[in-house]
Amino acid sequence: MNISRNASNTALLTVLHLLVDGMCACSVLMLQPTVMGVGLALLFVGYNVLAFMTQPFVGMWMDRRCPSAMCLWAAVLLLFSGALFTTLHPLCTTTLTELILLAAVAVTLGSGNSIFHVWGGKYVTDSTSNDPRHLGIFVSSGALGLAIGGMFHSITLMVILAVSMLIVIAALCKTTANCQREVAITSSNQSHDSTPQTAATIPDLLLFMLIIVFARSFVGNMKPNTTHDIVYFATMTSVLAFVGKASGGFIARRFGVWATLTTALMVSGVCLLMSSWHWAFAILLVFGINLTMPLTLHLANSSMPQRAGFAFGALAFMLIPGHALALSLAGSVVAFRLLCTLVATIVIEALVLFALREKRWQVLAMSVVMNVLTNLPLNLAIRFVPALQHPSLLVQIVLEMVVVIIEATLFYAVTRNRRTALLYAVLCNATSYLCGLIFGFVYLLII
Repeated sequence: MNISRNASNTALLTVLHLLVDGMCACSVLMLQPTVMGVGLALLFVGYNVLAFMTQPFVGMWMDRRCPSAMCLWAAVLLLFSGALFTTLHPLCTTTLTELILLAAVAVTLGSGNSIFHVWGGKYVTDSTSNDPRHLGIFVSSGALGLAIGGMFHSITLMVILAVSMLIVIAALCKTTANCQREVAITSSNQSHDSTPQTAATIPDLLLFMLIIVFARSFVGNMKPNTTHDIVYFATMTSVLAFVGKASGGFIARRFGVWATLTTALMVSGVCLLMSSWHWAFAILLVFGINLTMPLTLHLANSSMPQRAGFAFGALAFMLIPGHALALSLAGSVVAFRLLCTLVATIVIEALVLFALREKRWQVLAMSVVMNVLTNLPLNLAIRFVPALQHPSLLVQIVLEMVVVIIEATLFYAVTRNRRTALLYAVLCNATSYLCGLIFGFVYLLII
């Protein structure tokens, strides 16, 4: 496929992504001040569920049908309908008519948003052979669209966005000789890291990407207290989210997908730990976690060749559970401290594995999973079980031995080597335990 055509189509789709998310944010937030209670919940929950959690199913359909540009026009028609319903809200005179109108807005905007994102993501993936640079550019503009729609929501902006969408779509179809043929083009989706793909590892890799996206969504919405009084913090995060997503693929092209992904995750973990001390680390955290987005998309697509629609939609699905969990724990000091403890342990043990020259993603993924299964319950027990709040040295040793046994078993599941599994479990736990003791000692000296 022509490289210049790929670049121009990606650019047009990126602009269209900004306009679509801008229109959705504009429409929903125009209604927010005048809607209360059940209506507000229906609008926000209905829209977000349809916009994000239907994407895997839309993707499965598109993977089977090789969709044409008619899907894009269908998405635009739904979005325009939602915008029109939004302007009719002042005509509602009863609660019932208002609820019906809000349901119509949620259904049309959510469905249109879902169809566009899956169609656009699949188109970019297939037409560029799963190039993370193009994926990053495409997904980056959504953050700016949400920011623009949120700050300037009005009928005037809605009209500007609608007219702009028609112009961009006309230009997109003009640059494509046969839009249906372009979208149907598939590739081998080879990873730029030459990551070996086998029938046994494909589901595991996709599952790992889903876990990363869930964690990214959760951590990204767990804001520390240092950011609460920062002027224009939302604007800064929108800009950095745009920059992070847009640059992730280019950085990965230079240093490799896995190297960039693991480095970005490690740096993000450190920034989370430091974010309670200064808001600048919270800003860097936003950049770091968004830098991983095109990389997780690229790897998810690599794990399921010829099913880019489902892979794209599955990752989008995971954003809602992560956001919902963060929303339910918002403002909880205990939850934030438990998160920091968990992240600190994951970072320390990942560094130990790197020091041992362990680079297999299966082992690193298992390290994350096992820390969630052991570190989190252990810290919850120490915090809420009176008998464990001040454990003796013997109790601490017993608890650590239990953790070592569990982690050695899980490491063995991916290494298939008893000696290696036991070595990893012992060194990882001993290092994280000693780091915890040193941190506690230094903390007491400081205060």
